[in-house]
Amino acid sequence: MLVHLDRNKLSLFDVGQKELFDMIIAVANHSFEHKRRRKSNEKVGPDDEVRAIAQWISDSADKVVRGEKPITYRQLRRILEGFDYGFGDTNGNYIEIVRHETVTKGIFRRERIRVTKHITSIGYPGETKEVAMRVIKDVRRICRLREEDGIDSSSFYDQTVVMDAFINRYRKILTRLANR
Repeated sequence: MLVHLDRNKLSLFDVGQKELFDMIIAVANHSFEHKRRRKSNEKVGPDDEVRAIAQWISDSADKVVRGEKPITYRQLRRILEGFDYGFGDTNGNYIEIVRHETVTKGIFRRERIRVTKHITSIGYPGETKEVAMRVIKDVRRICRLREEDGIDSSSFYDQTVVMDAFINRYRKILTRLANR
């Protein structure tokens, strides 16, 4: 199913590993029902099962959006903040990209503090200037915010739902196996 979805430029969003597992087991046991109540004496036929599976896929799958779009440095700052990254110190015409992490310090008296970790530096002409496409691609690659990491362009630019890591990982593996 994941290979079929990937070939049609679709993927499962907002579906976790447990939900996918439960759905597959229910299909194998011929007990899958999706948002439909049936009467206790009503028999479920193969057509009903196929309809329920199709409805579940329709509700859970969405198009994978690929490609970059032009944004300003101000918009890039806002987008990165949604993924716990941000801009750090400037140095001439460069600005740091940092990751914000919460760490626990201390043995007896536990204290949680927020630290910033330097990731990379990029050219920075100003907040209102447009970011070069190459820079956007590099930032997404370095910060692991690409489709391979479960964040398609729609998830990145519009802060929509991110793919489950398990589903994203096996979607690519199954596609590679199917193409052999």
